[in-house]
Amino acid sequence: WPTPQTSRGSGGNGPSGNVSQQKRKNEAPNGDIHTLSPQGGDVTLSLMQFPTSTQYQKKKKVANKMQTEQQIQDVASLIIQFNDSYAQNKQGKQKEQPESESNPQLTDIVSTLLSLQHQIEVNRSCYQVIQIPKILQSLSALVTFRLGTYIDLDVDRQSLEVRSWNRWCFNQIQRFGDEQDQQELVNNEYGRVMSLSLCTAGGAGEEQDEEIRNGLYYIYDFLRQLHEGRNDQPSFQHLPLLAGVSLEQMKEEGAIEELEAQMINSGYDGEILDYANDVKAATLNRFIN
Repeated sequence: WPTPQTSRGSGGNGPSGNVSQQKRKNEAPNGDIHTLSPQGGDVTLSLMQFPTSTQYQKKKKVANKMQTEQQIQDVASLIIQFNDSYAQNKQGKQKEQPESESNPQLTDIVSTLLSLQHQIEVNRSCYQVIQIPKILQSLSALVTFRLGTYIDLDVDRQSLEVRSWNRWCFNQIQRFGDEQDQQELVNNEYGRVMSLSLCTAGGAGEEQDEEIRNGLYYIYDFLRQLHEGRNDQPSFQHLPLLAGVSLEQMKEEGAIEELEAQMINSGYDGEILDYANDVKAATLNRFIN
């Protein structure tokens, strides 16, 4: 709203003179329009300083960024809490907790992983994610998530979803992250994490064809980008040293031997066989370079 500013008038106790004289009195030397105060003084009308469109957009962008960062922190905290509880369960150290402090259920943690994946893909929040202490370690640990040894089809299905979306979060960081993000992934044994979906012998990894296909694709895409860089991101150059470290991680997990077995697997409409050959070529590229 206009803000009145009192200025000194021409004197007198009220309006005087004819209309034209009064109009001239209401015109300031600089052309501003005045109104008469009850005491005969003039009141200048000045416009409120509304923010410009650019200023508004900047403020909105800052607010959205703060909201996004808080959402990432909240989601990451739930994942870390869930993994800590899972680790305690495996060690037989889980203590009873009040209902209000209970850990997230399987369905909740699946939704949480979906939310994290969305933040990474849509908001390109790789850097914010990897800066959170313990988040990559928690994601790495949950790649082998299982609840007990008893058979419960519903629990087994939900456990598989936890492992699948957990790996997808890892893949999104790899897909949208820069060189520093790739270094952080390798430091957290990304090659080993992705290899687990291939090592099906002895029940150590996934037996589902879809998981095997996805795992092969993740490995291929990761090694290819480390060897060749990214065409759509010229600043992302090839990182052969990281590719070598990742291959060593895969070997330690037994993925190279398992890769040979998958090269005769015609499951998932032949996609497993195709990706197995692609991964094999990517591993050999290390020695070509």
